Amino acid sequence: MKRFISLRISGWRWTLALTALYCLAAAAAISFMRSDTGFSLIWPASGVAVASLLVLGLKRDRLRFLGLMAIGNAAVNLLFGLPALTAVGFAGANISEAVIAAWLAGQSGHRTVIFGEPQWALRFAAAALVGALVGALFASPFATGWTDLPFIASWMAIDMLGILIVAPFMLAALHSLHGGRRAMRARLFRFAGSLLLVTPITVGAFFQVGWPLLFLPVLGVLACTYRHGIAGATVSVALVAVLAMIATNLGLGPIRLIEGELKQVLFLQFYLFCLLGAAMPLASVLARTFRRKNALHEMNTTLELAEKIAGVGHFRIDGTLGTLTWSHEGARLCSQTDRGATSVRAAIRALHREDRSAVVKQVAAARRSLAPFRFDARLVGADGSIRHIHCRGEMSIMDERTRGMVGIVHDVTERTELIRALESAHRNAETRAEEAARLAETDALTGVANRRRAFAVLEEEVARAAATGNALSVIMLDVDHFKSINDIYGHAVGDEVLCALAATGRACVRPLDLFARIGGEEFCAILPGADQAQAIEVAERLRSRIEAMPLAGLNRPRSVSVSLGVAVYCEGLDPHRILQAADTALYRAKAEGRNRFMLAA
Repeated sequence: MKRFISLRISGWRWTLALTALYCLAAAAAISFMRSDTGFSLIWPASGVAVASLLVLGLKRDRLRFLGLMAIGNAAVNLLFGLPALTAVGFAGANISEAVIAAWLAGQSGHRTVIFGEPQWALRFAAAALVGALVGALFASPFATGWTDLPFIASWMAIDMLGILIVAPFMLAALHSLHGGRRAMRARLFRFAGSLLLVTPITVGAFFQVGWPLLFLPVLGVLACTYRHGIAGATVSVALVAVLAMIATNLGLGPIRLIEGELKQVLFLQFYLFCLLGAAMPLASVLARTFRRKNALHEMNTTLELAEKIAGVGHFRIDGTLGTLTWSHEGARLCSQTDRGATSVRAAIRALHREDRSAVVKQVAAARRSLAPFRFDARLVGADGSIRHIHCRGEMSIMDERTRGMVGIVHDVTERTELIRALESAHRNAETRAEEAARLAETDALTGVANRRRAFAVLEEEVARAAATGNALSVIMLDVDHFKSINDIYGHAVGDEVLCALAATGRACVRPLDLFARIGGEEFCAILPGADQAQAIEVAERLRSRIEAMPLAGLNRPRSVSVSLGVAVYCEGLDPHRILQAADTALYRAKAEGRNRFMLAA
């Protein structure tokens, strides 16, 4: 049982074929007229026109069809003896009702046909009603006048029945043609079997006069609807309509109990409307139910595949029976041989002994509070292997007194082992990174901060001083006559002098200060929070202690002196300029005789 989806055909051959079908339907309806008023039981051509406009995919094909339909309709009317003006007027009425009904049924131009949705079936019925009303109003001036209400009602009835019966049947037939010969042949055999049930029932109800058995065709129509959906409903109602017209033309059927031909025709039309009203909603609901069943099956299949790929299973606990039902993947993950209902206790026994108590407490707390729960635990397999699982779920209130649980379980053994390996690697990497960072910011010879570290700290302290207004001082110092030490005593002694100087310098500053080697025999001290007086004090301490430090590598008494330049941060100075100021003061100290410090101007 399928809903009819968007179906598109195009081309001259289809346009001509649909036009020919329309003309044949119109001629057949006129030939079955029962009275001199010009009324017919149904007008199947209206259904052919609406269905054609819904399935023709290109605008030019629809316009061609409408043009050929107008010519064919007028020709058929003239052929059966209608005056020329009336024939043209009726053709215009048929075109207008078909265009409006197709436009409304096609959702304002989106001609997607979904009879399997009750809302769309209702929309289609409303479109047929509006289209038939427009056609009746259009045709009435060309027949008996605007005030002839019986004509308007009869026109509406025959056209609306034609749209409601023939259009769905025609769409079903076209859909079968596009489904392939084998599928079409199978559908035809199924239809034939169902129609064999409807035909004798309808014949028995209409081809006799004595008994009012009009309820019997209703049973056949409902059975055919249940078996074949929308297509079964429309085909069976169409069959009932044809047999009813034949019987009425032959003067048979319980309809003869009603006096007056017009009343008989109106009663038959009302009867067909009742059949459609009983069958179409049932067919729509059945189609939607079948579609939802298929969708649910597809969702379950997709879910099982997704669970298998992702290594995730789901479970459901029945709070009344105390049973736990696994999905296929959930049963496999939790080493359950049966995916059916098992006891909750058996599932708990499969947990590691150390995890059972925590899991039971957590789930019990979630049951009391109706809050979602999650936990990580270990499963012990039959072979003693241990797997790690992650479980999460929530309460499912099935009625006011009974509560169940639904949840998922995920095998995270590989992830747990990977996380542990990653954590170990991360710790090792952090240790190595810290060591690398320390080495990258430390002078390899002296062990104090290097130039890179000094410049980074200076940028931070200058920014802080600019933001807070705190004091900041920088001292640059250079070893006096260092080249002569290297030349006389060698580079090993020179390195010893630099190491001793670095150790002395680091001892002369505060813990929050930074003493760094800038390059060669040049060092600097960065003094956060130190004003000029404090900087001078540190500079003098550095000078005096360096001069007094013992040097075992020198083979004759000799002291090492340094020249220093002191710069104090002022608003607007950047790191480069404050270093330049300290460096300039240092060279002034050298020019003044060395072994001294000078303040930056």
